[in-house]
Amino acid sequence: MALTGKKVITVGCALGVVFVLVLIGLHRWQQNLEKAKPNLHPKYFVTIKGNIQQNMPYPMTTIYKATYAAYNPTCGVWISRFEGVSGLPAKTVFYPARPDKQGNYKIHIPIDAYQLGKCQWKIAWVMQGFVKKIPPKKAWPDIWGWNGMISFGKYGSSNELPSYPAYTNATFYCGHGGIDGCTGTGLIGGYVNSVSRKNNYNFIQNIKAKKEKKNDDGTSSM
Repeated sequence: MALTGKKVITVGCALGVVFVLVLIGLHRWQQNLEKAKPNLHPKYFVTIKGNIQQNMPYPMTTIYKATYAAYNPTCGVWISRFEGVSGLPAKTVFYPARPDKQGNYKIHIPIDAYQLGKCQWKIAWVMQGFVKKIPPKKAWPDIWGWNGMISFGKYGSSNELPSYPAYTNATFYCGHGGIDGCTGTGLIGGYVNSVSRKNNYNFIQNIKAKKEKKNDDGTSSM
């Protein structure tokens, strides 16, 4: 039976709709494959504990962030199409210190927080920031002055520059001037050949008030 012009148009439109729906379905399926999926049973952690002195003359506290990246280059995102520069998709999770009444805090950051999946999601690094007061959650990405704590991977591997601090037990002495006025052992990073993602790491990070010195004129200085 011959198709009339209207029937041809109707069939063509129907096939076009089906084709579009198939493309949308494939796109969503691809997005689902590339999406970072939580690992419900992580085995390895970066554990940070310490004490933040209460009632400091110049308050100071700390917050940590872990960055996870998709290491499969086929999952790369364009940073600049004009320059042909692409980068790795990444997710950042923040961990603010929540001291108890004695000033003690403890944080567990899962290293294997996400399933590897198609995009090979892995932890890239953990960093530490200092603030006078933990801001509202929406402002956490705007915190500046992050210090590298630990970076994972193997030296020479693409997109990896492993580092591990010389001191895992650090005390910061803070006073007037904010973080720029803090002194102490700190996190003195050192590049190493490799930092395994299949290991547990422990750090102690304390914050205490810097002692004041009495000047000859009766004033105080840090």
